Amino acid sequence: MVVNAAGPWSGQLNRLAEVGGDFTVGLRPLRREVHHVAGTQVTRAARRLPGLRVPNKPHGVAGVYDVTDDRTPVYARTELDGLYVAIGTSGNQFENAPLVGRLTTTLIHGVEGGHDHDRSGLTHTYEHTGQTIDLGTFSRRRRPASSTGTVL
Repeated sequence: MVVNAAGPWSGQLNRLAEVGGDFTVGLRPLRREVHHVAGTQVTRAARRLPGLRVPNKPHGVAGVYDVTDDRTPVYARTELDGLYVAIGTSGNQFENAPLVGRLTTTLIHGVEGGHDHDRSGLTHTYEHTGQTIDLGTFSRRRRPASSTGTVL
């Protein structure tokens, strides 16, 4: 088994493996710049407190994320047997990596055990809460949800 979790390069890896033609949700790399000002002071605060100075030069970092059209990750099998994807995370799934690993494990065990996840989504039961989640939500063939264009 191989899991494509290549972040911003996941689309390129899919193309190299000649998979993704049956995805109904688009995937692309996205560059984001995050700026900050010293001491967590922001422009809004400076407008309310005239003595507060805001630097005239922003400081920050830039990152590249992989995003889907609806900002919902894709945890799914591909049309190539043995190749799975955990992609389109918008960079916000880093803290959820252990959970994503469990979801992907449930997916792989189910599909390799004969379950047709494309016809009927598998479910995963969270070990601490007992709650379940429908993994079909993250299907490569889902109808993209309307989106705010953000990870929210």
